[in-house]
Amino acid sequence: MAYRKIIKSAFQRQFYEATGFPPIDTEDSTPLVIRITLGDMDLLDAFYIALPADASSLSIEDAMRKHVLCENEEDRDKVRRKLSRDPNPDLLDIYDALLYLYQQAEDGEVILSYHINNGASDIRQADPVSLHQQQCSNGGKLNRFYCLLDLVLEVYDNLDPFSELTDEQKDAALEDFRRIFTLYLMDRFSYQPANAAKDKGSEHLSSVLEYMASEDLGLIRVDGEYIISPRGYDLLNGIINEAEFYIDNYDIFGDVYVNGAGEIRFNTGYGSNLIVPVFSRCGIDPYRALFIAALYLGNMDYLASDLDMLFSETPFRELFSLIAHCPKEEDIGTELLDRIIQEGSLKVQEQRLREARLKRVERIQRHISKVNSQ
Repeated sequence: MAYRKIIKSAFQRQFYEATGFPPIDTEDSTPLVIRITLGDMDLLDAFYIALPADASSLSIEDAMRKHVLCENEEDRDKVRRKLSRDPNPDLLDIYDALLYLYQQAEDGEVILSYHINNGASDIRQADPVSLHQQQCSNGGKLNRFYCLLDLVLEVYDNLDPFSELTDEQKDAALEDFRRIFTLYLMDRFSYQPANAAKDKGSEHLSSVLEYMASEDLGLIRVDGEYIISPRGYDLLNGIINEAEFYIDNYDIFGDVYVNGAGEIRFNTGYGSNLIVPVFSRCGIDPYRALFIAALYLGNMDYLASDLDMLFSETPFRELFSLIAHCPKEEDIGTELLDRIIQEGSLKVQEQRLREARLKRVERIQRHISKVNSQ
């Protein structure tokens, strides 16, 4: 759990309730309330509003768009009129600030990541509201129950993830990733380029196919059709091994917490993602590692239905946004980073030893069971 924001004192809690939270003056037996805070913003400064009960079946993105952000100014004015009836006089200003923030995100000026207060971090907007809502009680005389979607938004400047690469390096990397994805597409989805002339992005794909076949980069052309060559399958198998190596050995650095005494902890749920600086310190290209891991996990599969997107920078900017926002080695300190790598690697080795022991015990137990049954 990444966030644990609470209203601590009895006075703060009473003050918060006096301003109108939770807004459960609806006829629904179990009202649904959404509360939104930004980063470490205090809950006293949160935006909140009651939603229709059926919003629970919507995705978070759809619930926000339909009932909070709205699709036209007329509906937004309805929300403002609703908020104006709330005892909290600041809700209208907070609402307008929230609308402006989402407009910045739509314009690509900032990036938003979603979390749940006292819940999951880095959730997907496509997740249903019901997956993350919590049942609460207002604790008043009526002691009414309500469902709360307690969103926390982290706001990041939309930095250029390729800022440390020259244009030539960036272009070469993206061309390489597109070629790898092409092999993956043909293998994973049995994609037949010869029969896909009408597909989006097929013109760009044709030039990639031709180049890969002419340079013996995993494809051969037979009777006008492109098929994966033995070298191509070797490359794909190598990609699997490479991805599993990254995940097995470096996933632990995705959640690192260093307390004030310098103690290093992993997988706490509230640590920092240090995968990128660890990759760089270990001599691993973070762009390739993140792409290979995403491909292996199926996180790039959506591109199969829109090849135009594959030949834009958009999916890669999204994938590599972590590179722009991760702490740099100089921010962490080389000595501390080396100690983090050393302790994380030891944790990985210990986990492997435990798994090996469990497998040995299971083999022994199966052998004993087999002998006893004879």
